Amino acid sequence: VPPGEEPDDIMLLLNPTSQLIRFTIPTVAKTKDWTIFIDTMLASPHDIFPDRDGPKLEDSGQKTLEGKSMVVFVSRGSQC
Repeated sequence: VPPGEEPDDIMLLLNPTSQLIRFTIPTVAKTKDWTIFIDTMLASPHDIFPDRDGPKLEDSGQKTLEGKSMVVFVSRGSQC
């Protein structure tokens, strides 16, 4: 992390089952601006957003994952 910057926060959603699972983000995490960094439900090369410009988490704070999938969200750190 460069001097004067906070590290990014990371949130992992994992669905090891074969069923759809709807995740509800905890209230404390809803205060952050989350964007998708990796989404294994999408076809390559559209499953990774290396510039951290992926879709934002829905305002509802919920995300549905297909079976055997993973989504990695990133919330950029702030500048000090």
